[in-house]
Amino acid sequence: MLAIGRAMMFDPELLLVDDLSLGLMPAADGDCYRALNSLREEISAILQVEQSTDRVVEAGDRIAVIETGRIARTGTGAEAARNDAVARAYLGSEPDGRADDSELTGEAKG
Repeated sequence: MLAIGRAMMFDPELLLVDDLSLGLMPAADGDCYRALNSLREEISAILQVEQSTDRVVEAGDRIAVIETGRIARTGTGAEAARNDAVARAYLGSEPDGRADDSELTGEAKG
């Protein structure tokens, strides 16, 4: 939170955030994400690198799934959550079967 506050002092157009919730207890990480989401109207873009995929799906307008250093798929958080391969591999959930790989752009990997 302190780092975000310091960055905001410079009125950025782009805010880069790397693993916002790393090392935080679950109660505190919710506060951090609420604070980050409240900044969305003040900043042109927020680029977030995050291991916590459920947070990315909730917060991201657009997401990119990176596999072995390359962008494998891009789309919205909702598209990623509905995608069978992404849900199984990255979200730790069973796919709901409502979408196939064609909804997200990028090469489908099985």
